[in-house]
Amino acid sequence: MKNVNEYLYKMYIVVAIAVLMSSCYSFTGGSLPEHLETIYIANVLDNSGYGNPTYKDNLQELLIEQFNRDGSVSVSDRRSDCKLDVTITAIKEQSASISAGDYEKERKIVISVNAIFYDNVEKKTIAEKKLSAFALYDVQTVPYGRDEAVETILKQLSEDILFAIVSGW
Repeated sequence: MKNVNEYLYKMYIVVAIAVLMSSCYSFTGGSLPEHLETIYIANVLDNSGYGNPTYKDNLQELLIEQFNRDGSVSVSDRRSDCKLDVTITAIKEQSASISAGDYEKERKIVISVNAIFYDNVEKKTIAEKKLSAFALYDVQTVPYGRDEAVETILKQLSEDILFAIVSGW
């Protein structure tokens, strides 16, 4: 009986260690090739036709902030090891909720982007990804509420793009 209990105890320890080890991973430096140390974030393009030129500039600033804060690669100029091209492909709004009396209460705004991560050293595209995010805003808060919702979305997209790149897309 003692041998069985000792065996079960050892198996429990082995399983516990295996579970703990399988959950150990890093969000930074995940799968980036070692030769990529600097990144150039090209000007964000806006092909959405939405008509607000500040959104592309805001997204570019957020991307630069995210990469600087993360530190996996240093943000640099055009002569960098890799390049990130981001294009806003669509900005769409639609009704999200209607109150009694058929009055629109909330709107949903969705922003879609296409991101291309390119290795300048090996002269090849590492990955291309389409991403989108959304937020709701109260129609009574337009335009402030809409702009706040857009900023929330742009921040989420910049985080998603960073995470995708440093975790190996």
